[in-house]
Amino acid sequence: MDIKTITDNYLEAVRYMENAKDMLKNKARKVNGVYQDKKYVRMACAIAYLAALLATETYLACKGKPIPNRKDRRNNIDDYKRELAKADRKMLSHLHGVWNYLHCDGYYRGLAVAKGIQTGMECAECLINAIRPAGEEALVTKI
Repeated sequence: MDIKTITDNYLEAVRYMENAKDMLKNKARKVNGVYQDKKYVRMACAIAYLAALLATETYLACKGKPIPNRKDRRNNIDDYKRELAKADRKMLSHLHGVWNYLHCDGYYRGLAVAKGIQTGMECAECLINAIRPAGEEALVTKI
């Protein structure tokens, strides 16, 4: 994978995360550690999850272990986990955090506890920062 593609994927993942954070901050309305509007929590979690998947795909391609394309079905999280387990266990733990907190809890179950969503966002940020090109500043910031 060339440096331009890596940089483009990094910047796109950062843009996704900024959109997700903006949605949580401005539309979901956090009161006493709980987001009030589940619709926007679900949308923000889905966007952040996609950012993490993009970062994971790029990370694996850089490590020489790209996600194999399936002709008979779409790739699923198990494909990402399997390849990431071969490449880097620490990144695998971050992907598990993204999967559990953002995808399962935030998106599917609609849980709006800010602490859990924040943990998932931090895991996504770790995955995104792992593909940060050497010349780039860390653009992903905390909420």
